[in-house]
Amino acid sequence: MKILRFVLVAGGIILLVYGAMVSLLPQYGSIDQADTNQTIGIFGMAVLAIIAGIFMKRRG
Repeated sequence: MKILRFVLVAGGIILLVYGAMVSLLPQYGSIDQADTNQTIGIFGMAVLAIIAGIFMKRRG
């Protein structure tokens, strides 16, 4: 369970960093609606992964 917890938290942090890079450093000069929705989705998945990793109960 410790490995899964670490993967969830680390993956969430990586997704947060990636989402911040996409939103702050646009590659094409203009941000359209699809990029905005994708960035919001990335942030949402990151937050869910971090919350799941933090609140995961230890079994055994």
